Amino acid sequence: MANGDKKIVIAGAGSIGCYAGGCLALAGREVILLTRPRIEAALRLGGLQVSDLEGRNRSIRPEALAVTADPAAALPEADVILVTVKSGATQDIAALIKAHARPDVVVVSLQNGVDNADRLRTELPGHMVLAGMVPFNVVQSPDGEQPLRVHRASDGTVMVEDGDTGLVGLLDVEGFAIEAHGDMKAVL
Repeated sequence: MANGDKKIVIAGAGSIGCYAGGCLALAGREVILLTRPRIEAALRLGGLQVSDLEGRNRSIRPEALAVTADPAAALPEADVILVTVKSGATQDIAALIKAHARPDVVVVSLQNGVDNADRLRTELPGHMVLAGMVPFNVVQSPDGEQPLRVHRASDGTVMVEDGDTGLVGLLDVEGFAIEAHGDMKAVL
């Protein structure tokens, strides 16, 4: 999987999703943030500030962000979809992926919970769905604060199920370290 020509959609770009998407965008990856209208408006108004424990503090101007609340605009473009919605929204995001994404898209569940990847697999037969785990928390700035700030407030390396050659290379960027793991059930 070559880095330069792959589009990554963050499906459910809230705190974790905006942090991951911000790190990926800052590393030159092509990222589309699929988010709620409230967050879309904040990002379009003031951009995104990404900070972490190591003292990194970087900003992305609003015009440099690809952001939408419309799944029909974001999902057909995706080569990789990082699912960062809450567990309760797994069925809904799966239905949107099924309706709008290409069948060859790689779907990675970066959700809390042991069975979210399995739930996505059930709803998305024929799609490559990989389990993942984000071991750190991200704090979002209060509503109305500009730019929208997402701060990684703890440490850890994101783990993603083995299964797609090149995925780790695409996603492993400064501030968002990723490793492949052969037994995600044990990790989760």
